[in-house]
Amino acid sequence: CLCAFFADNLRQKQQQEHGWLGWLENIDVKVIGTLFTFSLVYRFNVCYSRWWQGRLLWGNIITQCIDFSEKASLWIIDHDYADRLNRLIIVFPYACKAQLRGVSICDPSESGEDLIRRNFLTLEELDYLEANPCWQPYYFLDIMRAVIAK
Repeated sequence: CLCAFFADNLRQKQQQEHGWLGWLENIDVKVIGTLFTFSLVYRFNVCYSRWWQGRLLWGNIITQCIDFSEKASLWIIDHDYADRLNRLIIVFPYACKAQLRGVSICDPSESGEDLIRRNFLTLEELDYLEANPCWQPYYFLDIMRAVIAK
């Protein structure tokens, strides 16, 4: 075990240099290994907790988008406006994902061209986003507000 090796190495150094770790003489290697293991497990649990919290928040974004899309389809009478709003709702999580990764939705590694191919986004909108750097999820929220206002 790496923990036991590290603790044994510390003990050998202490015996060679007499006193730089005087408190180590009375502590067993198992205790140091146990403390190291607990600190490692604690760190892992903190990382997992952060990952799980991010997963829950992302799931909440997706759930709210689905709910908003259902309400838009139900309450907006004009089919063209409802369809346009639903397309923007679909693009919003993609823009959030790109923002979290620190790139633009126009970036080749992101889904911009695929969204154009699937008719969720127009080429003009993608070109506008590429020419005008902005917080892209907010841009799509503004377009959604404009569609709702009509």
